[in-house]
Amino acid sequence: MKSRFLVAVGSIFLVCSVTANAGYKPIESVETARSQLEQKPMTTMYRLEQSSLKIRKKVVSDLLQIYSDKDGVGVFQKRAGEVLREIARDAPDAVVPSVIKELKQARRDNNGNLTVRLTALLGQFRQAAEPAIPQLIKMLKGEDHEAQMTALMALQYIGPAAEKAVPQLIKLCTHQHSGIRGAALQTLKQIAPHKRLAGSVKSVLESDYTKQKSGSAAAQPSLIALLKDKQTPYRLKILSAGALASIDKPAPEAVGPLMSMVEKADSQQISIIEEAIKEVKKVNTPPQVQDVNVTCTEGDSIVIELPIIDRDDIESAIKARVLNDPAKGNLTREGAKTFKYESEYGHPGRYTLKWKATDGQKESSTAEIVIQVQADEKAPRLVSAYVLNDQSSVKAMFDEPVLRESAENPDNYSIEGTNVKKAKLGERGRTITLTTSGLEEGEADELVVNGVADRSKAQNRTDDETFGFVGKLFHNFEAFEHETTLDGIKAWTAGEDCRTCHVDAEKFGGEKQGNVLYMDADSGDDWQDVLIRTFDPPLQGRYQFEYKFWEPRANHDGNLWLRTAEGRPLIGAGTENPQWEIVIGGKGEVVNDGKLGNDYKHWIHVTVRVDTEENRAQVTFDDTADDDKKTYGWFDLPETKGIGSMGIGPDNKWYVDDVRIRRWVDE
Repeated sequence: MKSRFLVAVGSIFLVCSVTANAGYKPIESVETARSQLEQKPMTTMYRLEQSSLKIRKKVVSDLLQIYSDKDGVGVFQKRAGEVLREIARDAPDAVVPSVIKELKQARRDNNGNLTVRLTALLGQFRQAAEPAIPQLIKMLKGEDHEAQMTALMALQYIGPAAEKAVPQLIKLCTHQHSGIRGAALQTLKQIAPHKRLAGSVKSVLESDYTKQKSGSAAAQPSLIALLKDKQTPYRLKILSAGALASIDKPAPEAVGPLMSMVEKADSQQISIIEEAIKEVKKVNTPPQVQDVNVTCTEGDSIVIELPIIDRDDIESAIKARVLNDPAKGNLTREGAKTFKYESEYGHPGRYTLKWKATDGQKESSTAEIVIQVQADEKAPRLVSAYVLNDQSSVKAMFDEPVLRESAENPDNYSIEGTNVKKAKLGERGRTITLTTSGLEEGEADELVVNGVADRSKAQNRTDDETFGFVGKLFHNFEAFEHETTLDGIKAWTAGEDCRTCHVDAEKFGGEKQGNVLYMDADSGDDWQDVLIRTFDPPLQGRYQFEYKFWEPRANHDGNLWLRTAEGRPLIGAGTENPQWEIVIGGKGEVVNDGKLGNDYKHWIHVTVRVDTEENRAQVTFDDTADDDKKTYGWFDLPETKGIGSMGIGPDNKWYVDDVRIRRWVDE
């Protein structure tokens, strides 16, 4: 194939380089392949990808000619290289020997450009290029920097199979050209772990850096010089440390440079440094320790870090050892020099432990740990209280374990408007579940605890310990008879837009939803004043507001809305002919999504999260009848002193259920 012919056809077939290969038929004749490679190279190379391996193997030499042609068209050469790489993956023996042969010839001809390109091609073959390793090593020994760099890249792709190149790679780690030094170090990293290279490093550095008689100790001065030299690449320092570890000869002057390497080292490198320090120290100084005094409160725990000084060992070599167990409480190891002591309830006092330290070779003298456990004088505190979904149970948690007998006495708990019938303490002694006779929305806002004792020796007891419920109640209207108006529903009032509002116990009575609130209103804006609740004082912090709505037809809109403590509109979330919508005070409508909100006569669950500290909100719509669900936000809200009121209402007929207000604590 002639290069001038390739140039001539280049303009005709260049368009093929961007054409999909789906329309090409495979070539199953060597004669056809070779003929068309000469006439239509790009089209033919696409078709070769779908041809049999036998045909592709037969045309390797032709593809190499295209790839190697110094006057060839670049896009053809690139495509030829890609096809050769695919053949090498399936049949390396059909490609690699030919590429090596071409590479040798290019080097004999001093053709630097082709040498680099063929070497790069071998690198693309990855492990399949293993037979080319001897030729790549010869390139490393040459003076052509570009060829050396390309050979290094190829060896990186080949990986661990190229271990024969390690000695030459280590020599290149001290090359005057910084790029070659860095590439050689990176190639070493790809080929073999540091520990396996230690012997090779020692051998190479012996011959290259000393004129002394050959022997294992001969390389030591050069290795130490590499450690001290600020210009030495860090990975070469690690290799030098590994070599030092294999030389059985003290060299205390190496301890300082080795210790200074620890800060940058990973765990594998630290183990190499540690081993080297052990070998080079002339005299090992044992660690120095001192007495420790700590204090904790009865029932609490404390982490004790033991002070150890060892100037000729790195920290990873040091380890503390406690010689006896505490008389009361539990001691567990947290790290080489740290322990965790957990005191035992009912046993304040002074506990003494003995301990030592070791550097792996010598132990320190004995020191003491004195733990003073102080008596607990504080009564248990409530840290949370939740109303569960059954609306008759409460789960609360104390800040410390409590005595079961006192915790499971129902008389120790009170909730306004109901009776606590049963109290059950959890396995860990901190969580209590209360069963009540029923919680009335609007009254049952907090839990009061008296007489519950902790497990300390003093048995401290709660005295009017009070906590507001994190989860307030669902208002599911089940407690109200059919056609009960808002006048009979505590904590809620009817707004000026309320035309007809009452409990409906019939429409969904035979279904899972049960009693609901029916609304028929007439309002001209997004802030329908129908069902209203006022908060005094205003709600501040993170709160979550929920409700479900059911639309009988697509002819109106409705929202759950919130107003600020100052009475200004804050945010509303609901529906509008037939989209899901979100409206923010002062900004208007920020979401109007009609893709998911077309399901009328479905119960839609809406959750509005508001954070008055960061002035932001997030809204989630969930169609309970199908998989439609989407979260919108976060949205920026106007600054406010809190949430003064909430309301729910449509501008026509609507059904609402499961209204809920709770602190938002799940983040």
